[in-house]
Amino acid sequence: MDENIKRPKKKKDKKPLYILAGVLLFFVFFIYLLTRPSLQNNAIKELDTSFNKKDIEMVWYKYKTDLYQDEEFLAETRKKLTSLNLTEEEVEECKGWLPPPPKSINLIVVPDLSRRIIDTLNNANQINNDIFVL
Repeated sequence: MDENIKRPKKKKDKKPLYILAGVLLFFVFFIYLLTRPSLQNNAIKELDTSFNKKDIEMVWYKYKTDLYQDEEFLAETRKKLTSLNLTEEEVEECKGWLPPPPKSINLIVVPDLSRRIIDTLNNANQINNDIFVL
């Protein structure tokens, strides 16, 4: 009698497959966000393919709103412009749209006084001299 009774077939649960697909999709999207080229890289690549002053100016205006304070982009733009051997008139025109390079340089000078401070045998007043100098 049990043989005559047909049991309904179990449906396979597809929920784990959907979860797996979602996790893989999230992982692929995350890897894409990590490895996509930055705006700075795109701008520098465009500068590399520029062959005249007008092309460089167009790249500058295209990325100006996002990269006007980025020193690497500014340095690459200046380097590309100097490689073109521009006339004085063209240089003055470029100074109109390109910000000037930074004028200040921060330097830190740290004297090595490690041996001199302990040297009381040869120069007993060295500590006072160093304090005066500093």
